[in-house]
Amino acid sequence: MRLTLRSAALAATVFGSLAAAGAQDSTVTFQGATQNADGVISFPLIPHHVHRERTRRELGQEVPERRRLPGRQLDGSPAVQVGALYQGYGTHYVDLWVGTPPQRQTVIVDTGSGSTAFPCSGCRDCGGQTDAMFHTDLYFMEKNSDSFQKMECDHCFKGHCGSLNGMQKVCSFGMSYQEGSSWSAYEGRDVSYIGGPHDMALSRIASGTEPGDNPLHASAFSFELDFGCQVLLKGLFRTQLADGIMGMENVNESFWNQMFDAKIIKEKKFSLCYSRHDTVERGGTESGAMTMGGTDTRLHSSPMLYAKNTKESGMYTIHVRKMYLREGGGLSATPDKGKNQVTHLLDVDEKKMNGNGIILDSGTTDTYLSRAIAGPFMKKWKEIVGTAYNNNGINLTPEQMAALPTILFQVQPDTGSNDEYDKDPDSVTGLAGSLDPEHPTDIIMTMPASHYMEWDSKRNYHVSRLYLTEGYRGVMGANSLMGHDFLFDIDAQRVGIAESNCDYTDLYGGYLQPEPEVPPVQEEPEEPAAEEDPEAPSTEEEPEVPPAVEKPNKKPDAWNGPKPNKKSEVAEEESTVEEKTDVKKKSKREHHNDDD
Repeated sequence: MRLTLRSAALAATVFGSLAAAGAQDSTVTFQGATQNADGVISFPLIPHHVHRERTRRELGQEVPERRRLPGRQLDGSPAVQVGALYQGYGTHYVDLWVGTPPQRQTVIVDTGSGSTAFPCSGCRDCGGQTDAMFHTDLYFMEKNSDSFQKMECDHCFKGHCGSLNGMQKVCSFGMSYQEGSSWSAYEGRDVSYIGGPHDMALSRIASGTEPGDNPLHASAFSFELDFGCQVLLKGLFRTQLADGIMGMENVNESFWNQMFDAKIIKEKKFSLCYSRHDTVERGGTESGAMTMGGTDTRLHSSPMLYAKNTKESGMYTIHVRKMYLREGGGLSATPDKGKNQVTHLLDVDEKKMNGNGIILDSGTTDTYLSRAIAGPFMKKWKEIVGTAYNNNGINLTPEQMAALPTILFQVQPDTGSNDEYDKDPDSVTGLAGSLDPEHPTDIIMTMPASHYMEWDSKRNYHVSRLYLTEGYRGVMGANSLMGHDFLFDIDAQRVGIAESNCDYTDLYGGYLQPEPEVPPVQEEPEEPAAEEDPEAPSTEEEPEVPPAVEKPNKKPDAWNGPKPNKKSEVAEEESTVEEKTDVKKKSKREHHNDDD
């Protein structure tokens, strides 16, 4: 994770302390569920459509019905949990529910670090107190959890035995950044789960036979998580919106690894699928999906292709063989039909471009590449666009944005993983094919202007968040991951890449919609019967058979109408994405606290 004023501070539900406190007090019980024979599980968070529909009701507009998906196995996924990701101000985060009863903590999903940590009750002036609320939730209260354990010194999983913030003989560790931010924590353990409804805790539920793609079954997949209970925060960690961080690096203490060790997932795999909106709503803006234990191919619009992860442990690192600028833009690696989209190869030295490797860092907002790319990139940019490339503000219409060049990265494949497409690579979206006949099964990863240009609502302009300034390595941050589902396959030491719109709500949002209620039939009151004349002729007629009444549809079809313009939506509580000065993190180091 590269710490910047934007990336460290920008990844949380801006839900507010009162709503968050109320959420932690509400517990609802649902029928249990567990993994099916293939270990399939799923859970989402409250998505963006909930707030869209509320706004439509306030405006008197029709609210489209949403489909409610039946339980079923995820395609091509041997053991997965799928949950929605929320968009902060650049980074993405999930809900982590900790303790008995569960307390919510929002955590940045960070492939650039390994520890999960968030502020606990012993933290003072750490961003989660009611009189100076920066974070989304109040501090985690250890005493309010019946299942919390403070780790003893002979059971340290990350740090080592020492004193910290007045506490003696605790397992302490922390993280420091060169620009001055840092945090310190002691090790704790508690029952935890991720996902489920965003503002409602779930009680522990027993295992059952239901498939796991229902968010209301999330707590069935709880496990004991070792984490850092933060007691000291300095700098940007104090003022960021997210409560904490979820480490997803390839290390023993990472969240996915603990989940695997607890036998919640069957394989050491997880995938991240990022999207982005220009505005962020305080109640949560759904912006992608996170899958634990595999991938859900229903999110994919192209085959998943595999790149080599060049590092056996630590940060996930890829090798970029070539870079291109494509005139006319475009989202996909396959050029748009009928458009004159010419692809230009950049004359960049491959070794200098990669340096010590290009890491995939989901906890960093922006993308930072080698300064060796700057000269060729800027020269070709000016030939195509007619103006110089820079990171200053610029006013762009939607048409001008779409016409800006799309950046193409040609990534070295994992040996043998893409061989099934050898015969006709040009027919497969995402392969180099005739673009590089010498390496036709290399992977083409796109970064359109809508991903590297970001809207600054405070200054009313767009700014490029691609920086060509690095010396020894590159960092592909969240904006370069967007529009793809990235599968981190640890045991196979590879990274899968598939194009996707990352629309979690389209697949799973219906689970959090209530069943349509059928109003009770109002019976007419009976009139008193008149006295019958036994000698009067009978006037009784044959009873009329009423027409068949169609039963209400309990599972409405998905709304197929046009999607609303997000810029025209009126949110009850909306927070825009603000630009803040980037403070680049040149080094990150772990530290252990020992005052003895």
